[in-house]
Amino acid sequence: MANVLATLDGQPAACASVCVKDGAAGIYCVATLEEFRGRGLGFAITRAAMVEGTRKGASHALLHATEMGIPIYRKIGFTEQCRAPIYGFGM
Repeated sequence: MANVLATLDGQPAACASVCVKDGAAGIYCVATLEEFRGRGLGFAITRAAMVEGTRKGASHALLHATEMGIPIYRKIGFTEQCRAPIYGFGM
């Protein structure tokens, strides 16, 4: 597992995690702080996670997307493979 962090003017602004297994980079927890959105940081941090995945031996990447993230991931070249239900449990 590796974590990547984007900063803007010395402030943490966006982050993502990547886990590589069997040649696949799973990209998780992609987030940009609200005040930094609209500046391309989501795109940049996702690409940085992909580069890290490649460095660790991945030949392809996968992720789960929120509605907000879908346009960004499509620009990078991700395509929808399936729709999976998400289950939650309130504690």
